[in-house]
Amino acid sequence: CSAPRSLVRCAAGVLPRQDSDKILVREVAGRDSGSTALEARLTGHTVCATNHTNDAPTTITRLVKSVTLHSGEGCAKCHHTGYRGRMGLSEVMPIGEDLPRIIETGASIGELRQAAISGGMETLRECGLRAGASDRTTVEEVIRETMV
Repeated sequence: CSAPRSLVRCAAGVLPRQDSDKILVREVAGRDSGSTALEARLTGHTVCATNHTNDAPTTITRLVKSVTLHSGEGCAKCHHTGYRGRMGLSEVMPIGEDLPRIIETGASIGELRQAAISGGMETLRECGLRAGASDRTTVEEVIRETMV
């Protein structure tokens, strides 16, 4: 490879491509590469990865074991909820070239949502899962408070 070593190796085996929306992970084999791949996917990137296992189900169990998600434990300060303070989740729907045409056709909410997601919109749940992956909240809270 003729690229400088700093570009070839980045964040536990993540290889940036020319198109920053696509990320190649050499192998998801542990917590660092698993968390990096998960964070990239939750922020809307396409993630391509390899994993050296004998079958697909083994890959899933390996990923589950390598990426630890936290639960709120609670204390007297948080009234035993495991949460302190508030944080915002956002869902911004960019109006690109296709969306006005789809709106004019009288599209349903589901059709509008799918078009917006295809156009790059991050849903509230995706935003929340990204926050969960970076330990700012828990996955349980995100699932409970957001819609699919």
